[in-house]
Amino acid sequence: EFQAATLDGSLGHSGQLTDLLPDLLPWADRVCAIGSPHLYRAIRAQAEAVRFGIPTGFAYGLLTDLPLPCGVGACCSCTRYTNTGAKLTCLDGPVFDLAEVEV
Repeated sequence: EFQAATLDGSLGHSGQLTDLLPDLLPWADRVCAIGSPHLYRAIRAQAEAVRFGIPTGFAYGLLTDLPLPCGVGACCSCTRYTNTGAKLTCLDGPVFDLAEVEV
């Protein structure tokens, strides 16, 4: 099942995605979100509370908060730290598993 939330109500729920999480997280197979680091922290916190932990492969976020000056990994300006070490957003992302990345 696909659930959408937009602030202006142009698609799906009108309002914050976090409003939908308490009802969705107990049964969802996967969560994919585009938003701010605050949203990703909220998803992770609510998933950990409802599901007693956040498994790898459950929640993904499109992380675009770091600059991508070169786009080929040469400058390392887009380095993001994960549980498995440093990753480059331009090469390894921009979609990351929220269970593994620091947001």
